[in-house]
Amino acid sequence: MPKKSRNKNVEGMSIQDLREQLAQREKQVRARIAELEKKKKALLGQVTNTEERIETLKEELSAKAPRRPTRKKVAKRTKREKPAKISKAARKKVAAGKKKKAKKLQPGALRNALIEIFKESKGSMGPSEIREAVIAKKIYTKAPKYLRNVIDQKLKGPEFKRVGKGKYMVR
Repeated sequence: MPKKSRNKNVEGMSIQDLREQLAQREKQVRARIAELEKKKKALLGQVTNTEERIETLKEELSAKAPRRPTRKKVAKRTKREKPAKISKAARKKVAAGKKKKAKKLQPGALRNALIEIFKESKGSMGPSEIREAVIAKKIYTKAPKYLRNVIDQKLKGPEFKRVGKGKYMVR
């Protein structure tokens, strides 16, 4: 099987014509190569110019590089002056003048006072009424916050009897 030629124009040509055509084609290719070489040189020149500009800009930037932003300086805190030292005795005197301490009761004093209050009332009383009576009798000079709780505990003892809901009396 004979090979097919790629170029139909070549089939009927002589060797001399083919050589001329080949020489012409080589000239065209060499001209194109020369043209591309010129473009390459021009582009390489632009690249070197661009690189030089970049280097000069970097140098300028490093010479004039702005500092990193710093925090605002805040004034340092000053220590507060400590008050003058006061002796223990002086502090106790000041504290004694400010506070009135509830007087300490004898053991069983509240129980005895509650029995007296019930005998005077001759009837049943609730914890709130008893608390008011205790304060009125001045058993406590200053009624503590927990007085009602103390009275409730005392009312649960064997001397007192629960009569109704929230009502107590002496046995």
